[in-house]
This record gives sequence, structure tokens and C-alpha cells, in this order.
Amino acid sequence: MFAGGEPGIGKSRLLSEFAARARAAGWSVLSGRACDMEGMPPYLPFVEVIREGVRESTDEALAELAAGASALCLLLPEVCARVPVQAPPPSAGPEGDRFRLFEAVARFLTTMARERESGGLLVLLDDLHWADRTTLLLLQHLTRKLAGTPLFIAGAYRTTDIDQGHPLHGVIADLTRERLCEQILLPPLSAVETRELAEGVAGGAASPEFAWSLHQETKGNPFFIEEVLRHLLERGADLRDDALAAGEAIPDSVRQVIRQRLAHLGAATNATLRAAAILGDAFDFGLLSATSELDPQPLADAVEEAARAGMVRPEGESYAFGHCLIRRTIYDDLSVPRRRQLHLRAAEAMEVSGYSPVAAGPAAIGNHWRLGGRPERGIDPLLRAGDAAIGLTAWEEAIRHWEAALECMEQAGTPPARRARLLEGLGDLDFLSSFEAHPAVERYLRASALYESAGDVLGAGRAKSRAGRSLAYPTSGFDYPGALDHLRAAEKVLAAGPSSVELGELYAALAHAESHALRNGPDQMIEAMRLLEEISGKLDSEFLQDLLRVQSYHLRGHYLGLQGHLADGLALEELACQTATALQDKGGTVNEWSGRWHEFLLAYSSEDGGSTANDAGSFQFSRVHSRAGLSNFTTNCCGWQLLDLHDPVGARAKHERIRDAQGRFVTPFLLYDLFLCGDIGTLRQLAEGGTATLSTINPETQISARLLLGWAEGRWAETESGYAERLQRWGQQGARGLAAWTGHPLLQLARINGDVASAEASALESLEISLGAGAVKYEFYARAELALLLAETGRLGEAERHLIRCREILAAGEDWRGLGGRELLAEAVYAAASGRHDEAEAQFGRALDVFRGLCLPWDEAETYEVWARAWGRVLRGRVRRAFIREKLALARAVYERIGAGQPWLDRLAARERGLVGVALEGAAPDL
Repeated sequence: MFAGGEPGIGKSRLLSEFAARARAAGWSVLSGRACDMEGMPPYLPFVEVIREGVRESTDEALAELAAGASALCLLLPEVCARVPVQAPPPSAGPEGDRFRLFEAVARFLTTMARERESGGLLVLLDDLHWADRTTLLLLQHLTRKLAGTPLFIAGAYRTTDIDQGHPLHGVIADLTRERLCEQILLPPLSAVETRELAEGVAGGAASPEFAWSLHQETKGNPFFIEEVLRHLLERGADLRDDALAAGEAIPDSVRQVIRQRLAHLGAATNATLRAAAILGDAFDFGLLSATSELDPQPLADAVEEAARAGMVRPEGESYAFGHCLIRRTIYDDLSVPRRRQLHLRAAEAMEVSGYSPVAAGPAAIGNHWRLGGRPERGIDPLLRAGDAAIGLTAWEEAIRHWEAALECMEQAGTPPARRARLLEGLGDLDFLSSFEAHPAVERYLRASALYESAGDVLGAGRAKSRAGRSLAYPTSGFDYPGALDHLRAAEKVLAAGPSSVELGELYAALAHAESHALRNGPDQMIEAMRLLEEISGKLDSEFLQDLLRVQSYHLRGHYLGLQGHLADGLALEELACQTATALQDKGGTVNEWSGRWHEFLLAYSSEDGGSTANDAGSFQFSRVHSRAGLSNFTTNCCGWQLLDLHDPVGARAKHERIRDAQGRFVTPFLLYDLFLCGDIGTLRQLAEGGTATLSTINPETQISARLLLGWAEGRWAETESGYAERLQRWGQQGARGLAAWTGHPLLQLARINGDVASAEASALESLEISLGAGAVKYEFYARAELALLLAETGRLGEAERHLIRCREILAAGEDWRGLGGRELLAEAVYAAASGRHDEAEAQFGRALDVFRGLCLPWDEAETYEVWARAWGRVLRGRVRRAFIREKLALARAVYERIGAGQPWLDRLAARERGLVGVALEGAAPDL
């Protein structure tokens, strides 16, 4: 359950009420919250929850709770002090290690919930609008594990701090779609409730006029109301006095009332609160003492006065501000010089005394140095904070700390080569955290420029190569022309040196980008593959030789498939799959990233690092070509070849094997397999499951699920708009191959809507791309569809020219599978329009045999529709009407069998009315 609302609306109070009622019912309650504090550590709310759970557990219970959970020690080292923990298993790669940590937390809390003697376990998470993205991903993971467990999670957040770009927005949307959460938006208090609150705080009656005025001025915000009441009561005001109703005694903002209340406190108390505001929402008295200029006794008196006034409250052995708005008002009112002075004092106190607020550690120290105007002192602790976040698989938070360190480096004049190395690390972290290319590319290019300014030509080339490789592989922001530009520039530098993994990766990326850009013909791709094979033979590592050989098999297979050499292309793609699987079973690493990713990332932040990460290759290549990733990549591409040929069953057998560390399906091509073979039920299940069933690694997976389900359900305008947007995007990103591929659904959607002109335009665009690139596979599809369109509209001469070329391609003896069925359908319509009726009948039957044999129900139903239209132009009278009804009834049966949406059936009925004048359901008997 998520409780949202504006600041001061009562979210935290609601959680407290939940806790009280849960305890009264025999439930255990654990709580944690995020903080408005520079340097907040990753997973802080869950660290607090688990720490409280550990504290409440006996050693015996803890041993069972933490069984096998060595990952818990990463979050809470004190677990290891109480329970013997097994040595951690070998790294499963970055995503696998994060999943292992998430599973450990989920197992700990669900086990604790099941072992409660009565009731269950309530976990409260406050101020989630300040939570880091990694914490929210862990929350999402845990929520999906709650089925059948007496564990309830309640979180609170500010609606004013959440927009569509905030990670919490996406988490709530996903969990709501999966029906795993409820959302409560807390409204302001009514005028009656405002009066009741006023009388409760005052301990006596309040005049109706004052209560109404109070409600009008505060807009029913409970915190604002209470602060106003405290302010008035501290001044000795009588709430029964109608004179208060004029509103002049009520401040016009919550910050104003806080300032007025602060003015009634002593100077020492105000100075203490200013020092505390520097430390964050919560603060340790020892650290406050080290930071403050007051002696211990006056400081204690000041804290007590602040507590009596409700400005702070005890929280365990520490203190916290009574509300975040109090702390924020005090902090924002500090002058810049005073703020810097206090930050410096806090940094010095932390380093000398070892105190740190809420276990923020080096991040807090580094940020205090940075905000205090001593950036050179902030570099090292901020780098260490990023290192610690990497150790917790909290890459998004590592980025935040390293970015702060880079800012300090720039202000302190750190040498450019050192900054360049950190920028390379930030690029890897960007790519790791989001699979979005462009932020990473921007880092790599900045690093390249810094290396050049430092005279490091090799470093500049390496960074530019990584920028190119980031854009060369299927991410949400790929850019094939940009990739080729960066890779060619890097090649001039790296090719002058010895053969290396880095250079092999460069040629692999070049060949991959050329194969999808389709802008230079096949020569550039072939040359890159030749150089890749040459390098693979020169390297000492047997595994790397095998790895690059796999890449060569795949690229050659892809190229041959495009050229229409289907059997040879599929054989090489299959060989790539088999070799990759053998390598996965054999063990070894690609460029050692998957097993030593943590070590390699940390090398970027060390004073003498860089060589380890650079000599070992890049993360971009490892992500696609890790032991599991390489097998997944080749399996996906092998399935894609089959999907290109409209063989969804064969493709599905490949694509269903590709899952992420959480068992979710990864490739968007699986959704096309399901759609083409008419498995709408599974398609709907995956689409509605959202991120619980479909991986977030490739955003296209979620998009494809939505579009294809809309297509199956008959929301054609929405689907067509989505594909048109994608076609435009692929064009902008230079992905001519994907643009030609995306033209296929646009063509089919235009045919569904009866828009012959748009369908023809899509086919012609695909044909133009295929001819320019020598892509016979795409040419065959485009010509078959054009022949079908032209034959149906009576343009037989144009249709024949396309069919002649299709026949030439078929003469090579390749198995064109479902695409061959599309050509047969075009031949059938052309024969019918040419008066060769027996030949047309035979071709329609052969097309149906292909579609049924390959499980292509949409094509099967379309064949019946086209057949009905073709003979509708030839037959007459009763025979004509009977034939049309028979074929359209068969089409209807196919749509009903696969569960197509009602618009498909309505469209079919409208088509029959157009052909014979009556609908299927209400057809009059022939006379």
C-alpha cells in the first residue's frame, strides 16, 4: 500500500497509526525511511528495517533467518558478527549479483513474517520520494514475493515530489498494473475536521469563525494547522476569541510560521538547530556536539528546548527534526557563507571523530567538503562512497557519488587523464544501470577529449571506441551511423597497435552496425568480419578465440541470410548458438567482466587504476557476450532469422530460452512469435504482467507487448501510430534494416484498414532499402506484398514484374517458409485476376498448407478473405454469395479460435456486407 499526499498532509501519522493497530493485533512492525540528506547510503530504508529485525531476533532465530544469505552481510555487516555465514558464491555478473542481494532481503523478511508466533510482519517505509532508485527496485522485487506470506508493506511519499520521470512513479505504475498494490491519496482536512484538530491540540473549544479562517488559510494541511496552533498558543492566544478569525494572526505559509516559532526560541537553540540542519533530517548528538561551538551542557539544554517546542524529537539514540519542512526551512535560510562554514565544520568533525549521520560514511564527509568549498578534500571520500555503492550493486547511487567526485576534481584542477578515467567508469555505470546508450556515450566522448588534451592518443581512441560500441548494439538509444563514425575514428588509432581484445571488439561492433545500418552495402561488413577473424587467430586466449569465432559465425550467417542464402545463413547462426552454448558449459570468461566486474569498476576510481579495466575489454561487449549473454545473443539472432521467414514456432523455441537473472523474458521478438502463431492468451499474460514477466533490459520488449496486444485486440489505430513512431525513430537512428522490418507491420495494418495507398508506400520503402543494401530477404517480402496489392487492384502488369523477380529468387531452391506462403498468395490472386482459375485454386490451397503447417493463423484467415474477394470478382449469383460466405465463415472461425478481438469479427461482417449485401450472422437464404 502506498500513501501519497502533499507535505504535512499526515502520511507519516497514518503509518504510525498502522503500526499501533498492527502491534495491538499481535503483528511485528519494522520501519525505515529515506532521508533528505546529501550522501544518503543505498538501500537505507531496508537497512533500517533489517537492522531492527536483526536486533529483535535471537541468535538461533537469526541463524535460520539468514541461512545462506551471505549477501545480507553486504547491507548489514553486523549479521556476520552474530551468525556464521557461508562464503559468498562466485559472481553471477552485475545483474545476477544484484538479483542475489534482492533475493536475500526478500527471503529474510518473508521468513521472518512466517515465523511470527501470532499475526504477521508489517514493514513501514516512509519518505519514499527521497529513496534511491535501487531501493525502489528492491521494494518492487519484494512486493512480488508477498503472495501467501503474512507480510504487509506500507510506504508513504510526497505527491509534490513525484513526476513521471521519478523511479517511484514507474514502480507504482508497474505494481498497480500487476494488481499488487493499492494507492491512497490523502486529501486535506475539511473545515469540520480542522476545527476538531484545533480543539484537540488546544485542549478546549475553538470559535467557529477562527476554525473556518484557520481552514481557509492552511487549506486543510494538518502540519500547517498544528504549527499555526502551536505558534498561537505559545503567544497565549485564546482560540475562543472571534478576533482571531480575521486571519491576521495566521501566517500565510508554513515556512513563515516555522520562522515565527523559531524566533521565540533562544539564540543557542537556534544556533544548534542550524548546525543540526547541516547534518540532515536525523543527527547524532555526539556529531552535533563535535560540530557545534557550544559546550556539552548548553548544547544539551538547547536540544531539550528544541524538543519541547516540537522542532526535534528523540529517535532511538539519535534525534530527528519534527518534520522535514522544519529542517528545510532552517537550512534554506542560512546565508551562503554560514552554510559553507557549517559544512566545513561538519566535515572536519566527521573525519576527526569518525561520526557520520545515519551511517552515511564517506559520502556525507565528501559532500560536506564539497558544499563547504573544499573540493580537493571531497574527492577521495566521494570516490570511496561510489566504490561502496558498487559493492552493493547500487550503480545509480555510485553514479551520483562519482559525479560529485568529478565535480570536485574539475573545481580542484585534477589532471585531465585522471578525470578521463573516471568519466570512462561513469560511462560503464551509465550503461550498466539503464541500458541507455546516450548518457554513456556523452561520458566516453568527454573522456576521449580529455585524453587527447593530456596527449594520450591511445586512451582517446579507446574511449571513442567505447562510445561507438555503446551505439552499435541493441539498446534503447542505438545510433548506427553515429556508431560507425566513432568506431572508424577509433580504428585509426587502435589498428596501429598490436592485436587486442579491444580491437577485436571494435571490428565486431563495426560489422554489427554495418549489418543493421545497410548504408554502405555488404563490403564494409565483410571486411570487418575478415579483420575480426584475423585478430581472433592471433590472440593467445583460447576462449577469446572461440568467442570472436562465434561472433564471426553469427555475422556471416546474418549476412548470408540477408543475401537470400537462407540455409547457409541459418546453419551458421545455429553453429554460433551451439558454439556459444558449448562455451557457456566450458566456463571461462569473455573479457573477464562478468566475473570481475566489481574489481574492474573500482579500478576507475583508484589513483593508479585504469589498466586493469582497459586491458580486459569493455562492458558493452561483455553485457552482450558474457557466458550467458553470448548464448542468449546468438540464440536471439538465430530465432530472428526464423521470425524473418515467418516461422514463429521455430523462432519461439529459440526466444523462449532467453531470460534474465530473475527469469523474465528478454527479447521483444518472442512477442512477435506469440502474435504470429496466434497465442494471444500468452501474449496478453506477458503484456499485463509488465516488468514481472518481461525484462526491463530492453525497453522495446514492453513496447512490443503493448503494440502487438493492441493489434490482436483490434486497436489498429493505436498500434499503427506506435509503429509509425518507431519507423521514424529507426530512420533517425540510421537503422535501415529495422526500418525495413518495421515496414512489415505498417503494411499489414494498412491492408486491414483498406488503405491500399499506405500499404503500397510501406512496401515500396522496404523495397528501396533492400535494393540499396542488397538484402534479398527483405526484397522478396516487399515484392511479394506489392504483387499481392497490385494484383488485387487490377494492376497486373506491375504485379507480374514483381512476381517474376520472386520466382527468380525461389529458383535458387531455398526454403522461404512463411514468406514463401505470402508469395503463393500473391500468385493465387494474380492467377485469378488473369482468368487462370484452376491455377488460382491450386495456389490458394498451397498457400493455406504453408500457413497451417507453420502455425500462421492470421495469414490463414487473410487467405480466406483474399480468396473470397478474388472469386467475388469472377463468380455470379447464388454461387458467388455461397462461396464468399463459406470463405469468410472459415476466416471468422480462425479469428474466434485464436481469440482475436471483437473488431476483427466486426470488420469481417462489414466486409461480407460489402461483398454480398448481408452480414454473416443474419444472412438471408439464397433464392
